[in-house]
Amino acid sequence: MKFSRWEVNHSDLQQLVHPDFRLNGTKFHSKSRSLKELISFFKHHLGFQSTAVEEFLGQWINSDQLFFETSGTTSDRPKHFFVKKQVAINSIKITAKYFDLKPNDSALHCSPMNYVVGKMQLLRALVLGLSVDFVKPSAKPLKETLAYDFVAMTPMQVANSLDFLDQVKILLVGGGLFSTHLQKKIFKKNINAFESYGMAETLSHIAIRKITDPIAVFKLLPGVTYQVDNRSCLLVNAPHLDVEKLKTNDRVVAVNHKTFKLLGRVDSLINTGGVKINPEFIEDRLAEVISTSFFVAGIPNEVLGQEIVLVLENTDSKQINSIVEAIQTIDMLKPYEKPKRIFLYEVFIKTSSQKIRRFETLKKIPNKVLDL
Repeated sequence: MKFSRWEVNHSDLQQLVHPDFRLNGTKFHSKSRSLKELISFFKHHLGFQSTAVEEFLGQWINSDQLFFETSGTTSDRPKHFFVKKQVAINSIKITAKYFDLKPNDSALHCSPMNYVVGKMQLLRALVLGLSVDFVKPSAKPLKETLAYDFVAMTPMQVANSLDFLDQVKILLVGGGLFSTHLQKKIFKKNINAFESYGMAETLSHIAIRKITDPIAVFKLLPGVTYQVDNRSCLLVNAPHLDVEKLKTNDRVVAVNHKTFKLLGRVDSLINTGGVKINPEFIEDRLAEVISTSFFVAGIPNEVLGQEIVLVLENTDSKQINSIVEAIQTIDMLKPYEKPKRIFLYEVFIKTSSQKIRRFETLKKIPNKVLDL
């Protein structure tokens, strides 16, 4: 997507780029306030992801709509869609109010610009006047202790950054399985962390849950309401985000009209011998005994309908023996919840943000299969 009109007037750019905005410690100064200069500024101070940033900045300045795509972790293909620019601004303002973000607050950008999470973190910095540091997206975005007011990470990034998060004022976690085991580690370290709930269509989160012990429920952000359909799945209403009865595949338990408990995805439910099981529940328990990358899935079985399998990535024989022993003796799972086989892969298929593409991974022939 290319945009031919590069020049905008001073007042337009002033509204879309806060005067206090900083990139990697440098403030954007410009007399002409042209988009060309803004892009040149990013190219000079960024050094990577510049093409994706340039294209998105063109949309932000010159278009009433923004282009987004999902990561494709829950389907074979990513979804593409357009959103009104005002919707993004509405989302940013609510996030700012909820977390009390102010101009000159520091933020970390450690997500790919291809997807919603990376684009929205950039827009928050531009609109709110944050001082944002860009680092290349990776499993370990923090390699030294740096102080930040606002950081958004995936659970995997958090797990690899635990020793460096003590100086983060607000940590927002989302985009993957957030195990109880990892949450307890965060709580013990007294990190001010929150789990976000949302989807691409809502441009980031519509509900937030503070990491506490015991685990707290999700609380809706202002302007958002919800219903539960006949599948026990969430229907989201958020007029300020142009969302009305948005159908999700997320199974929930309604606590009250403002809060809910998230159970897992209905499309990942495993029906084994007539018993419906959430793989997320099993994964949460196994996270305490498995340190490598893994997930749990259901595969066809002539007798049971589906059988539960544990899928491991790049795991050596010693680790496998330890995992097998733990599964056989673990008392946190009932007999019918325990995996029946282990599928071993050298490498999972993942998105650029390192989220596992489960369905595509399972289509590959595993390197090895072990019976349990």
